[in-house]
Amino acid sequence: MEAQTDIQTYLERGKQALAQGQGREAAIAYAHAAQLEPDNPMVHLGLAEANLALGSYGVVYMACRKVQELQPAGGFESTVAQALLDLLDRRYDRALQNVDAAISLDPGSGYVHALRAYLLRATGQDYDAGLARSRAARLSYGQHFDNCFPPLEPVSTPGYGPTPAPASSSDSLPEENGMAQRETIPTWSRPNGMQRQVIRTRFALSQNPRFVTNTIIAINVIVFVILALLNRTISFDQSEQGL
Repeated sequence: MEAQTDIQTYLERGKQALAQGQGREAAIAYAHAAQLEPDNPMVHLGLAEANLALGSYGVVYMACRKVQELQPAGGFESTVAQALLDLLDRRYDRALQNVDAAISLDPGSGYVHALRAYLLRATGQDYDAGLARSRAARLSYGQHFDNCFPPLEPVSTPGYGPTPAPASSSDSLPEENGMAQRETIPTWSRPNGMQRQVIRTRFALSQNPRFVTNTIIAINVIVFVILALLNRTISFDQSEQGL
């Protein structure tokens, strides 16, 4: 019973951190939850959402696959995980379909409405995106899940022309400016074998933060013991020379 209370606390802490745009704090909370229930799809979905905010797209991929493995018959978490995978592949229309399906399963998830707002904006539906963003805020006590999703290129909405910018010296280099904007969009490709092994290692470490901490402490203790022995040896040699 106590473990169940702890995991609910970590899950709630992770959701609140994401709503406030704090991806690192959310990842830490979900990592602690993963130690308590490593086979809980909600935990791995939270890890995927947190690492999406951090830009660790390889870990997002692994976590989403883990969710689908734990929920093979489908369900809310599996549907959201597929939407995140579609987002990584920039298949925004397909991701939007999965998000709508997830909302039909659980309309009270603020994160999913924020994800829907992001996907609507990605497809140029700015008005509907604003409505979805407001819905996410109402479900999350006024928080908007800022910095939880990759940056987007500006998309012109049909029927609305772009606002003309004042003339400047940079107008002579439109192609270079376009390249600079595209470079802000993170690229994604499915990892090869070696990259997957590295991602698995990072994913395992993210689920076991205490292991990393204990390893660092052990290394520091070993270094301290070695230095103490060296100092003792040097002092002994100096005392012999004095004799």
